[in-house]
Parts: sequence; structure tokens; C-alpha cells
Amino acid sequence: VPVGAPGGVAGGVVVPGRRVLVATDPVDPMGAEALLLARHTARRLSMPLAWVVPGSQWDQADGLERRALVPGGATVIDSRPAPGTAELRRELASLAPQLEAFHRVRIPPGTVAAAARAVPGAGEPAQPEHGRRLLDLWACDAALRGEHHALERALRSRVLGQDEACHALARQVALGHRGLRLTDRRPRSAVLLTGGTGTGKTLLATTLADHLAAARQEAGEALIRVDTAMLTSEHLGSTLLGAPPGYVGSDRREGWLTSRIAASPHAVLLLDEIDKASPLIRDNLLLELLGNGTVTDYSGRTVDASGLDVVLTANTGARALTRQAPGLGPGEDPRAVARRQVRQLLAPEVLGRLDAVVLMEPLDRDRMSRVLDQVLVTLARVCARSGYTVEVTHQAREILLTQALARPDGARRLHREVERALAAPLLGRRRGSYRAVVDADGRITLTSTTPPSRSPEARRQAGAL
Repeated sequence: VPVGAPGGVAGGVVVPGRRVLVATDPVDPMGAEALLLARHTARRLSMPLAWVVPGSQWDQADGLERRALVPGGATVIDSRPAPGTAELRRELASLAPQLEAFHRVRIPPGTVAAAARAVPGAGEPAQPEHGRRLLDLWACDAALRGEHHALERALRSRVLGQDEACHALARQVALGHRGLRLTDRRPRSAVLLTGGTGTGKTLLATTLADHLAAARQEAGEALIRVDTAMLTSEHLGSTLLGAPPGYVGSDRREGWLTSRIAASPHAVLLLDEIDKASPLIRDNLLLELLGNGTVTDYSGRTVDASGLDVVLTANTGARALTRQAPGLGPGEDPRAVARRQVRQLLAPEVLGRLDAVVLMEPLDRDRMSRVLDQVLVTLARVCARSGYTVEVTHQAREILLTQALARPDGARRLHREVERALAAPLLGRRRGSYRAVVDADGRITLTSTTPPSRSPEARRQAGAL
């Protein structure tokens, strides 16, 4: 039984020169046997007894238990700070810097005051622990939402017309980077992007890699891209995972996937076009990668891949999303058909290890129009560096938009079409301003809008007049 330092308690007031017996039972704070022993010891030593009970135990005790614990004439002192007191606010404020440093957010005084005013519910710890837990929870939520929103804005700024896909990818990446995954030993995030060609799947992965690399500022590759469409046989799989010991190429490991992951352990791993890869190679790779957070090459070397963000792409379900799938009835949901086709693509044990399957929206006229606007902004910036300006008339813009919608890879081909129709005709022309118009044959042509320069003699004559 611990004995207190000199000084005593009388009605909550310290009495100098007295000694107080402070006792509790760590196993059963409300236990009668330990209390009887403490009372007997206090009487033998002629010392006041202070019986310490956790606040949660006191709150849970019924009237009989409290009367058995506290004899008549005893003073009950609740030492827990009352919600909202200045003392509690100061204590929580002293904890705020540590939480701010951990979560990389700012906790304003108003948030501290709100945590201090909070009244614990049934089964919750008393203040100040209750307030500390609230601050920790709120700071974690703010950090998660902050990272999520910043990344989502970055994705949306480059990948137009795919807001739902940007939101889903950003959320899964933020969850992994804040350590909120319930399963250890796996990549930080693993998302399958599936849909038509030119809808922005690869651009999403590269934009994600650029954003994370800028925030991380580490050496190594930001994006590890693997064209899995090339892995159509076990023999071709050696280009990815190397050769067994003793075989040709077994001593040249620089390009192996394991070597690239070891050199860039926090990169974005893009496994492109997994629907075209050999199921044997693909499923074995994904089962280890998504299940254990490791990758093993053919030489037997295993590397840690738990710091990666994994993005898989496929075209599976693209026709269903554009209502071109055979047998798709008028009342059938295209997205449901596309998801069913994705489930048929991957083994259940692989599909179950993905954090999300994201269906990319087909590029209708509105979405393609937004993409075209972005491409024309890029064209204006590129032309300005070379001394040109190009005004695109409404008719010319409509021709470009119609041509892009007529092709299955419209968004991807759009850059090349703009270069062909608007940039290439500038070759050999003098610097200046031009307008893109549509001629009588429906073709886009460039006409100069820069006034012709006059000779020095003509300018002198004009000045004399």
C-alpha cells in the first residue's frame, strides 16, 4: 500500500504536517477486501485514508457499491476536470502541438475548446482522455480529407470528364497513405481502372505519380510502368521478372521489376492492359503483390512492395458502357454488365484484394468538348513560344470535335489531330496571327490575320502623307 508524502487532506484541503495513506486495488478498484485492509492499516497508523477509484469505475458503480465504499462522514472528491473548464482547455492545448506534428495539420483554439466542452458518453473515458481522443480523431480526419481533396483537385485538373474516377482513386490513395488500411503487408492502394481507349486511365496513373513524387521529393522513378499486354507467355514473362540462375540474362537485373521496385519503393506501379496478359503470369503476380505486398523474380529474390500505389488498367467492359455489348437489352444497366465482365476477367481471390474497381465514363460530346478545350489551351501556349497565335473558329472546333467522337480512341487521337490540322500548317509560315476556318470542302485551313509588313520606302511615303 503506497504511503503519501507529508501533508494531509481534510475536506479536500491539504493540511501541512500530516501524512495521508493513499490506497487502491489495481485489479478491482471497487473491491471490498482491499478496502477493508486499507481501512485497518489507516486506523493502526492513525492516518487519514484516501481511496483512489478510476472515474469510469465510479460512474459504473450502483448505489449499494458506492455506499459500501464510502462510509458515513467521508468526503468524495471528483478530481476529474469538468468539461469546458480553463484547466481542461490548457491541458488539451498542451497536447495539440504533438498531434499537429503527427498529422501535419493545424488545430485551432476553437477546436481545442470544443474538445474540452465535450461530455463523455456511457462507456467513454473521462476528460481529459476523452478530449485527447477527440482531437486525435478530428486531426486524423482533417489530414485525410486534406490529402484526399488536394490529390483529387490535381487529378481533375488534368483528367477531364472523369470526376467519379478521380474521386475514387484519390480516396483510396489517401486511405493508404494515412495508414488506415485494416490489412498489413500489402500495397498502400490497389485500384483497377477499366473502360474504353482514350478515357484517361493511363493519364490518371501518371498524374497520380507526378503528384505523389512532388510531395515526396525522393530519388527514383515516380511511375513504374509495365505493359502487361506483352506478357502473353511464360517465356515473355522473363522480360519482367528476369531469368533463373544460370540462364542467359540472369546477371542483368537492372530492368527487372524487382530491381525497379527496390530502387523506387514508394512509386506508382502501373500494370497496363492486364486483360491482354497471360492469366497464369498475371494472376500469380497479382496474388503475391496484392496478398503479401511482395514481388518475387525468377531468380528467387523477393522485394518489399508494400510502399507502392498499384494502378491496373483494362478495356474490359468498355463496349457495355457504350451500349455496344452483344445482347445488351434496352432495360439492362450498362454498368452492371461491365462489372460482371470485370468479375469474369480476374480470379475471385485477385478481385477480392483490390481496393476499388473504377469504371471510366465513356467520352460523350460534353466530356470530349472539355478535353478539346484543354488541348486548345495547350496549343495556344505552345504556339506562343514560337511566335504564333491561332484563333479557332466555332466551325473549325466543331469539325475537330466530330472527328474525335467518330473514333474509338478519340481523346488520345485528339492531340495528334490538333497538331495535324492547326500546328503543322504553321511550318514555313512567318510568325504572326492566324485563324482556323472551314473551307468549302469542309476542311480546316489557316488564314493569316497579321497585317502585311510594308517596306521602309512605303513606310516613309505613308509618313509623308
